[in-house]
Amino acid sequence: MIVDDDKNLVESFRKFFEMKNFAVETACRGCDAALKVSNKEYDVALIDISLPDMKGTELLPKFRKTIPGTRKIVLTGFANTENAIEAVNNGASFFLAKPVRLDRLLEVVNKQLEERERECQLCRQKWMELLSSSEGVYVGKV
Repeated sequence: MIVDDDKNLVESFRKFFEMKNFAVETACRGCDAALKVSNKEYDVALIDISLPDMKGTELLPKFRKTIPGTRKIVLTGFANTENAIEAVNNGASFFLAKPVRLDRLLEVVNKQLEERERECQLCRQKWMELLSSSEGVYVGKV
């Protein structure tokens, strides 16, 4: 998912990632993105820190509450320590300053996807260990 109020940038990113065989959805406002994340799971979200209706950092917890595995990359033309700390404290996986080269953005997205896959594998492994434990799992009255 790409969330940015700069329609030209959104279109450029969308075309680039679609050419790399990514499925892409977009939103130009935070409220539109929040509605989409309440109904669908996303592997990665690129989120501008300055949206017309909210700060991108306000959107980050909405992803965390609805889809724990989404990797959130915050983009900003106003890169400073305060913005970076706020983004990370609200659940950003990565922080990038604009303008960003497309090859660098692709590198970061791919790295975030790899990390997400490792998290999923770990969850599956823990789940399988729980299911195969000799103690078993009981639900209901004993």
